[in-house]
Amino acid sequence: ELLKNLSDLNDDSQHIAMVHEGVLAPLVEILKEEAEDADLCLLAIEIIATLTIKSDIAKQQAAACEDLIPTLMQLLQTEDDDLLFHTLTVIGNLASMESVRDVLDANLAGDRQVLECVCQATQLGQFALNLQSMRALVYITQSKAYAKAVPSEVNVTSLLDLALHSNPTMQRHAITVVTNLAAVEDNWDELLEVGFIDELKDLIAADNFDVRHEAVRGVAHMSLSRAALAQIDELNIMDNLCDMLKASIEDKGRVAAQVTAFMGARDLKIQVQLLFALRNLCLTEAQLLRVVKEYDCLPIFIKLLESTGIDVRKEAAGCLAVIVRRPEQHVAFMSLDGCEAVMKCLKTSVAITTELLKDIAKYQAQLDEHARLKEEIAARKRGAPFVERRRGPKTLVHDAVRGVVMEGLGSEQQERILLDIEQKRKVKKHNAGLQAELMRAIYYLSEEEALLNTFIGGWEWPVFLGPLSLPEKEAQEWGARACFRLVKAGKKLEKFVKWRGVFYVLRALQSDVVELRRMAAVTLGLISGVEKFQESLVAEGGVDVLLGLIQSDDPLVLSSAFQAIGLLCHNAELAQMFILKGLMQRINEVHRRYQDSDPSLAVQMVTIIGNVAAFDSMRHRSLQDGGLEVLLHHTLSEGVKVVRATLKALAMVSSKDDTRGLLLQDGNADVIRTAIGSYHADAVRDALQVLFNVATKEALRPELYTERFIGKVMLLLDEAETVEVLRRRQEEAYSKNPQLREMDEADFNERMAEVDAKRDLEADRPATGTLTTVTAEVVKHEERRRQEVRDLCAAISLLVVKLLGAMA
Repeated sequence: ELLKNLSDLNDDSQHIAMVHEGVLAPLVEILKEEAEDADLCLLAIEIIATLTIKSDIAKQQAAACEDLIPTLMQLLQTEDDDLLFHTLTVIGNLASMESVRDVLDANLAGDRQVLECVCQATQLGQFALNLQSMRALVYITQSKAYAKAVPSEVNVTSLLDLALHSNPTMQRHAITVVTNLAAVEDNWDELLEVGFIDELKDLIAADNFDVRHEAVRGVAHMSLSRAALAQIDELNIMDNLCDMLKASIEDKGRVAAQVTAFMGARDLKIQVQLLFALRNLCLTEAQLLRVVKEYDCLPIFIKLLESTGIDVRKEAAGCLAVIVRRPEQHVAFMSLDGCEAVMKCLKTSVAITTELLKDIAKYQAQLDEHARLKEEIAARKRGAPFVERRRGPKTLVHDAVRGVVMEGLGSEQQERILLDIEQKRKVKKHNAGLQAELMRAIYYLSEEEALLNTFIGGWEWPVFLGPLSLPEKEAQEWGARACFRLVKAGKKLEKFVKWRGVFYVLRALQSDVVELRRMAAVTLGLISGVEKFQESLVAEGGVDVLLGLIQSDDPLVLSSAFQAIGLLCHNAELAQMFILKGLMQRINEVHRRYQDSDPSLAVQMVTIIGNVAAFDSMRHRSLQDGGLEVLLHHTLSEGVKVVRATLKALAMVSSKDDTRGLLLQDGNADVIRTAIGSYHADAVRDALQVLFNVATKEALRPELYTERFIGKVMLLLDEAETVEVLRRRQEEAYSKNPQLREMDEADFNERMAEVDAKRDLEADRPATGTLTTVTAEVVKHEERRRQEVRDLCAAISLLVVKLLGAMA
């Protein structure tokens, strides 16, 4: 009772002191051991409810008590209304804190008893219990696992009815719970069945601000459903959202300062949800065009990048990132100075992160020093006679040994510091989300060469690399994507390396995202020629990282790692380093394991062999250590990409006097001669180039000569006849293996897409997708295919003449 009276004083400092003195643990013990004494348990649960309603430390300490969760589950079964009311209060208090909610989730995994009891309490005939249970559900359903389970415990229609309750608090809690349910895709169908979208249309215009706020959030979640999107469009909810956004940024005129601050905070809060909803709606092209053209919201999104609310800036950046995914929107974005606004916002955000980290480190140092002092004082006291402690505004402890006074932090100071750290961590997390969205926008905008040069020419690498230093995965991924694309401009690469760019590339090579790994591999190749790159690569442990990655059993990881090594092997010193550390042995192991099952992996391995063999000091070693065997095996591959890469490597090997002879040993010449029987014109051309290179050495011509070989070569002497020969070979190959047709079409379309993209970029025009344009492009591609074959056949005829001349 004494503790109850102290907690009822509503004195924050008294509450903090009680928590720091360890009141919660014995109270939980009383709830567990004295369950039969209802009056005693009621007092204990009331004190816990009072202490945990404000203090985050109290929530954390309470959740850390192992017996609390099971005890609360038992108390939820009580028939005592007062005891049930305060139990529901404690559950709501604990679940209101995200870190504590994680503890609850961990403790209650697979056990829905708490959820069942809380949901049942919403159906009881007492308003106070209904209200408190709804408050608990508001926080519990922020966990998606529980939100998914709620519809099986309580009728969703009854929750919607409560959203129209006459009591504004009940109304607010109810709509928040239903909106939390809408965040889970599994609940969408049921919500649509009970008319949730129709209710949202009315609730968006409610007088209660909090209800409007939650209704907009509900629209944001439901807009990701195709079925809901049709209803949202039909009810013209987009009109409401855009009008509300414009109203929220209008100048309210001169009013009292307090009112201005209050209304400003409300505007920021509603803007976050409005932007979140509009962003999701913009994922659909039709809705995006309405937002940009019909409602002219693009200038508003850019303006809100300067908002005082970091959440608002984050959602505004998210809207812009979705919009600029479409190249046709880039002109409008640039005309509004969007690039400058994005970079200004990013620069500010990076600076804020730096300051937040400094503040958090400073506060943490104070707490660490306080803990050290307490430990030191306790150690000294154990070996010294008792000394009376003086009380004062701060905790002062006399050292009995040296007579030194050591000053520690009071309980209120500790609470304040912990709250500051928690708040700054939240801001830092939101700031990371903002940087992720800004880098996403930069990534899409940098697809155009003009904008790519604008970004890299106007700003320095530390600003772009800022998001990569954050621990949040999304900021790291989009920061890396954008930076790797900016590297393609080929400017300021020395500074990229200086600011630990190599480290971020190596980290991306170990990502779970396949596309990011490939971009990292290409980037590593682009910066490999930069001064101090090799020094940085070694310092960051890059060689060991890459050699570690090629030990993986995942073909996708192997392909990315081999791609990166292949690009680095253009450098003689790096190639030598990889060879000395067993690169060829690993290539042989991977080759024996995968053979022809993974074309992408094969391409990367033969590319490495070709690049390494280009250096005189390593050519013989790399070929004799299994490199030549790998190349000859893949010469007969069915994959055209593999054959291209292989013959390119063999062309280089055959051009060197010291290795030409290796191509004729042990029947190797038969393999290369077979390659001219391909139906791919470029493969035939490259095979002839290899054979011509060998034939330039007079001593090797007798070994190369066979009557049958000369006969096959003579068939390719006439350009027109060569076209027909290749066509017949293709038909024969397709009849034996129909999958080859699909593989060849995919390869051709991929190459044409690259050509078209390059052409569109040079012409500074967006790609179009109308039926007429697509038909015209198909016609152009077919003509381009025929012209490509004619050009290759001309090259083949020329090589045949040269080869026959050498052989003669």
